[in-house]
Amino acid sequence: MKKYGGYLVCLVSCILALGLRVFSQAARTAPSVAVIDTDAFYNESSGIKRLSDALRPLEDEVTPYNDEIAARVNKYKELTRQAEEMAKRPGGCPAILDDIKKVELLIRGTEAKAKEFYEKRRDELTKPWVPQISAALKEFAATRGYALIVDKSQLTSGAIIIENTGSDFPDITTDFIKFFNDKYPTTQN
Repeated sequence: MKKYGGYLVCLVSCILALGLRVFSQAARTAPSVAVIDTDAFYNESSGIKRLSDALRPLEDEVTPYNDEIAARVNKYKELTRQAEEMAKRPGGCPAILDDIKKVELLIRGTEAKAKEFYEKRRDELTKPWVPQISAALKEFAATRGYALIVDKSQLTSGAIIIENTGSDFPDITTDFIKFFNDKYPTTQN
């Protein structure tokens, strides 16, 4: 029995050593996950320069919406001030309260139209760059060993996919933007 006991200890030791080696190799080759925030691509000062350049005309295009909203906000403030003055008098101010509600609805409606216009136009202006950004992101992921990149700007449903965004899931947004801007420099300042 002693004869087999030594073999058994040796066999168990070899199996454990082999198992640890396989486990450590699997840990090194396990798919790596990273997090990115594609909303940051649009930041004029720190985002992807080609997108910033493409979006420059959009600022002028949304100006009429912004002006309309600003004018209605001023009207809202003026009506609110008037309502406060009338509230001090006997009889109150029911008619002006209806006007305030109407202006408030107009502001919300214009904001919704402006948002819809902005998002549609932003997509139109940036669409030509999407394939290039996508290809660069695939290249970036491959060269750095990422098997999966999760876009945290698209996690608006409230579902928690990643609880720990520390060292296990690094945020590669800044590194990718630098990679892209270096690879595809713009001619504009």
